[in-house]
Amino acid sequence: MMVHIVPRSRLSRLARLLWAAPCSAVGLAFAAPLLLLGGRARAHAGTLEVCWRADDASCGRLARRLPFCAVTLGHVIVGVTAQALDRSRAHERVHVRQYERWGLFFFPAYAASSLWQWLRGRRPYWDNTFEIDARRNC
Repeated sequence: MMVHIVPRSRLSRLARLLWAAPCSAVGLAFAAPLLLLGGRARAHAGTLEVCWRADDASCGRLARRLPFCAVTLGHVIVGVTAQALDRSRAHERVHVRQYERWGLFFFPAYAASSLWQWLRGRRPYWDNTFEIDARRNC
């Protein structure tokens, strides 16, 4: 009888995927309406990228008014356009690694960091520890 040993790197990858899975489920729920309305999805480097339109010119007024061009929820990255995903991919990949590290605790930790910055009279998004890390490491 042969015993198949799974390499440590595969086990580590699986553990990170499972740890972030609840957040990815939220991401899928967030992405589903876009997909039902004709959005596009593709797998890229261990994530699912979902976008509303292909290019910035076709995204419409509502999408251009959003305060973000992409958002990461676990291993799901939702962007307004495919071009926006291309521009923000390195930044969003840092967030994917943060989800892999923090799991479901990422949601309250991110909110707490924003709240802490706001209470200190700083900018809740720009001064958020997780955003600073993403800007520094992309």
